[in-house]
Amino acid sequence: MLTIEPNYSNPVTCWYCGKNQANKEYENRKTYYRVINETSPSANDSYFKCVVSIPRCKHCHESGFGIIGCFALCLLFIAPMAALVIWAADSFISGLIYAIIGGLLGIVFVIIALVIYEALTRHNLQKEGGRPNREIEDYLPVKLLLKYGFVDHLPNSDMHRSWLSEEEKSMSIVISKELAELKKENEYIVSMNIGD
Repeated sequence: MLTIEPNYSNPVTCWYCGKNQANKEYENRKTYYRVINETSPSANDSYFKCVVSIPRCKHCHESGFGIIGCFALCLLFIAPMAALVIWAADSFISGLIYAIIGGLLGIVFVIIALVIYEALTRHNLQKEGGRPNREIEDYLPVKLLLKYGFVDHLPNSDMHRSWLSEEEKSMSIVISKELAELKKENEYIVSMNIGD
């Protein structure tokens, strides 16, 4: 497996806010894949992967929505629906109808809440000079991977893993050279890991 990570021996700035110092503990790891032998759509095609570590500070790590936030929002909107169902449960038929209506309304309200939260999060990031998650493609190592045909998902679930193929070794050299040409070779560490 090919890995590209920030060189934390030098001060590294958080990619998301562009202000705070990044911490390895909070980095965002994204996996990209590249097909090696794309002959025809078959199970014989193989791929190798590259994991990119995107530097992130504690503040940006904790500003994500997270499971707790999702759970809280769900409770906030589903609780009134549950109360409505309990109130209407005095007769089975009306209770069942209210349960269906309540459940559908609960789903709608949760979707609305998630959309509102996403909009507020993006607004706060832009207000603080930050970069929303959807701009990860602008991070230099990710840009290089996309340039050389990497994707963020496997094109075919039947593909098998290639272990340190010649293409994988040559790709690490190509990426390292690109970073050197851009005078960025001291900012990133490109390495190969056997057995991943």
